[in-house]
Amino acid sequence: MASDKRLFVSCARCEGKYWSEVALKIPRARIAIGSQIYPVILRRVVEEAELDAAWAARAEKTRRGAGSTRADHWWSFELTSREVDY
Repeated sequence: MASDKRLFVSCARCEGKYWSEVALKIPRARIAIGSQIYPVILRRVVEEAELDAAWAARAEKTRRGAGSTRADHWWSFELTSREVDY
């Protein structure tokens, strides 16, 4: 989800999922958007206000969860651009 020009990827019941565990250990990643691949850094969001902003952006985009309380098991990662390393 995007919020204030910030990009987030999120998951429910994220703990123990392969991709989220790898993201915690190796935050350098690549994301494909359309036919473009972008190098990014993944940062797990832990601040309540940031999580709430990501949750609200998700609810607005998906039209699900608006007005509901964010579950404790819902994680979100912020993606930021990084330089290409070959």
